[in-house]
Amino acid sequence: MAEKHRCSATVYGQGVIGGYLCSREGTVQADGKWWCHQHSPAAKATREAKWEASFDARRAERERQDRISDAERDYRDAAVAWAEHRLTDGALCADAKPWWDKDRALLNAFDASKAALDAAKKGGAQ
Repeated sequence: MAEKHRCSATVYGQGVIGGYLCSREGTVQADGKWWCHQHSPAAKATREAKWEASFDARRAERERQDRISDAERDYRDAAVAWAEHRLTDGALCADAKPWWDKDRALLNAFDASKAALDAAKKGGAQ
């Protein structure tokens, strides 16, 4: 009959100080120690890789949402600046040239922020 080995992992439970050895039978030998299917180094590496992939995906989505929020704020600010310019500066401007230059600059900023918002929503460049 084959010799049975106990898992070498130390398990920490609620209310246990210092932990205790896993009660499962060791089925995998690695690094000169026996491990159960849950505590084997290969299983641990697989779990950690899966967790890291999940974490990276959540972080990437959070960063994408932040880029969208920033682009929406910039778009809204550009629209407000252009509208305020139209309402206030247009009525007070005696010379049309400075007013038109400012209007064109604000409209260009508005268009650029709209393009950045669309790119952020599509997941494009930052």
